[in-house]
Amino acid sequence: MAANSGPAFVAHSSDVRLLSNILRPIAHSSHVLVTISDTGIEFLTTSDRSFQAHAYIKRILFPKWQCRKDPTAVDESPMNTTSPGDQDAIISHVFEISLKTLLECLDIFGGAPAARNIADTDWMDGRPERDRTGGGGDVLLDKRKGAKTAMMLRYTGKGDPLVVMLEDNDVVTSCELATLEPDDTSALGMDHRDMRAQIIMQAEWITVVLQSFHATCSRIIFSFTPSKAGRRGFLRIFGDTDAGSVDATLPGDGKAVAKFICERKVEFTYSFEHVSRSLKGLSSANKTSVRIDGQGLLSIQCLIPINSSLMEDATCGGRNKIEASHLPIVDYLCCPYED
Repeated sequence: MAANSGPAFVAHSSDVRLLSNILRPIAHSSHVLVTISDTGIEFLTTSDRSFQAHAYIKRILFPKWQCRKDPTAVDESPMNTTSPGDQDAIISHVFEISLKTLLECLDIFGGAPAARNIADTDWMDGRPERDRTGGGGDVLLDKRKGAKTAMMLRYTGKGDPLVVMLEDNDVVTSCELATLEPDDTSALGMDHRDMRAQIIMQAEWITVVLQSFHATCSRIIFSFTPSKAGRRGFLRIFGDTDAGSVDATLPGDGKAVAKFICERKVEFTYSFEHVSRSLKGLSSANKTSVRIDGQGLLSIQCLIPINSSLMEDATCGGRNKIEASHLPIVDYLCCPYED
């Protein structure tokens, strides 16, 4: 039992899908590393030293949030899914839990089903990006209907279990998940000071491209080419499979693109097995950011929309303004092949 009385961390949400919708896309391992800071909560899974998946929810999306700092915690943030401004977050608690058990708990009332497939939505309606953002636009909102299951997370302190309380139609259940000391796993992190290329775009394009690769593909190449002498810059994704070659190009000034940065050609090769795991997050995302830093580390970052009830909770009766930068993020980090 923790020495201090009272919970060290408590967070409430009116809809359990706030959590389940970002955990399912990173369910690549049996356990997940949980990091709670003053800015939000992050989940990290890894399968080897070359691939990691991060999911992050900012505290503003929880209508009730209480966090007491662990005096033994180090003031250093591993939250690589956030913007550079969030890298100074003060960590309060770090532990591991069973991801499989957590997902089973969240779905006890059937309120945390698997995320939708991108083909089942109407967000890709052809409207310009400026007409689809802000003011409750599709980039922010997930318009799916469904019964809501309220959730509370409670953690007393180091060595104690994480308590997940769920309420559905006045029926309350509580699950206790054993917490473990985290493994000595170094988090992969983008070097924001040496970012070589980035494209922010509608998620559908890269989703369709990755789905077109046959499972026999072993290596996939991401190539950024800058604008030069009147030629448009572009992102090219290509590779060979037993079923044939795939080669797709997206112009940096295309309709699906919101931002394109590339000063010189950047090209790296990655494991298709690793990159294809991002499809779980992309299928739930409205927008995605693809980045490559100077070491060739690839980031496929997915912006996950929230439903209208969660939006209402987060705004706290209009006191908070929720923007795209506040939405949950799922970030896949892949190291390049070293030939």
